[in-house]
Amino acid sequence: ANPTSGTTVICVPPITQPQSFAAQDLTVDVRGALELDNANPVIRTTGSNALVTVGASGAIVNRNAASSALVMDGETNRLVNGGTIASRNASSGSSAATVEIRSANGKTSSIRNLAAGVIGEDSAESAIRSVGGGIVTLENAGTIRGGIDFATAEQAVITNVGNADLGRVPQVHRDAMGPGHAGGNLHRADGLGGAHGPHGDHHGAVEGA
Repeated sequence: ANPTSGTTVICVPPITQPQSFAAQDLTVDVRGALELDNANPVIRTTGSNALVTVGASGAIVNRNAASSALVMDGETNRLVNGGTIASRNASSGSSAATVEIRSANGKTSSIRNLAAGVIGEDSAESAIRSVGGGIVTLENAGTIRGGIDFATAEQAVITNVGNADLGRVPQVHRDAMGPGHAGGNLHRADGLGGAHGPHGDHHGAVEGA
């Protein structure tokens, strides 16, 4: 049965099919490696104000190159990752992002990637994509491999903490960042510091520390 609003679901391996949750105010706690090869996301939440947490020993992995590992599709969503989220076979040209998170107009969704957290597998893939026209915040203290696409967001606030590694300069609308910034150490896909790509010189959108 689908869990009720306000409850916590603990996800442990093994799983044999994608997990989809519709309840609002739901917490999904990933403990252990959840890995599938499936055309659908390994985990999908559709209720508003969902929280997905991935512990240090946790993982959400989709080996299907055409699909995401995690999709959070409610009006507001929260992700806290201290483990691994990856689309193993995703390659250049794939339309799937490893993590897709929605933020409805006037709403805010947030991503915290902790120091041990890794999102993405290959610098050619899209690691994180926001959908919807709301606000999205990203606090990265770990490693993000691949593109970050916040182009649909009304506002994006990106903080890169300490020795964190962003594989690519985020794709955002020039005016989407508002007062936000990308701090800390900003790394290119080739490992060198500095901005590049279509927004590489748009300091109104992305600012290095």
